[in-house]
Amino acid sequence: MQEKREKILNEALKIVPFEGWTNKALQDATLAAKLDKDYHKVAFPNGVSALVDMYLRSLDEKMLSKLSNNKKLKNLKIREKICLAIKTRLEISEDDKAVIRKTLSYFAIPYNHIESMSSIWKTVDAIWYAVGDNSTDFNYYTKRTILAGVYSSTLLYWLSDKSKDHCDTWSFLDRRIENVMQINKAKSSLNDLLCNFNYFKQPNN
Repeated sequence: MQEKREKILNEALKIVPFEGWTNKALQDATLAAKLDKDYHKVAFPNGVSALVDMYLRSLDEKMLSKLSNNKKLKNLKIREKICLAIKTRLEISEDDKAVIRKTLSYFAIPYNHIESMSSIWKTVDAIWYAVGDNSTDFNYYTKRTILAGVYSSTLLYWLSDKSKDHCDTWSFLDRRIENVMQINKAKSSLNDLLCNFNYFKQPNN
């Protein structure tokens, strides 16, 4: 089953740049994979949404594989790890920009909004996992929510970037990470200030 699913996906990636992620693309990819015309109903019972998810999760897996083989990763600072992970994730898709654009168009359809949010969450969760984050408290959600914004904006910038080796995108990513770092520092300073203010407000016993 998995091998046949992969064959359908591989054929779909040849069709999607022209037709987008549609049920017809799924049907045509099934026939191109030399499978029974209705086999896609067995391989992807949830339809084209399952095919899209399979594609994006395969990119996440490739990213994790490349990062796990990068011996320099463990010696980097956390912000450097995040930058490297996002860069790796985008570089994997370098030859599939047309597919990525169609994927964004697919997610832009209102009834696919929840699916879009879920997909981005899975990617940023994979990134945090890759850089060694094991948080389970409220920080788990905060980190992933912030990274989702950084990743999404960088992805959009990358799609239209014409600079050599996407150097403008990586500069944009550095700035976005720096902005987040500055916001976190400001929040930390504000929390310290409020704690001190509350302490001095307490009546003497």
